[in-house]
Amino acid sequence: MFEYCADRQRDHGYRREDWLHVAQSQYHDIATASRLGVATCWIERRAGKGGFGATPTPQEITVPDYHYPSLAELWAAVERA
Repeated sequence: MFEYCADRQRDHGYRREDWLHVAQSQYHDIATASRLGVATCWIERRAGKGGFGATPTPQEITVPDYHYPSLAELWAAVERA
């Protein structure tokens, strides 16, 4: 998926360094995007709750560039900026 997006975005002059990948899953998204050099924003919807819900437990937590408990909190941060 990331390679597909990279190819499409490259056609419009964007590079991975221009992206912000916003997602809930540490396992599927945050770790992979970080490894590929994409800035990340983890929406930790399960903040304060045990486990990772329906997604597999990651081997380790990847520290994201941004971290919010909800999309509403992300939006509030964008508005403040």
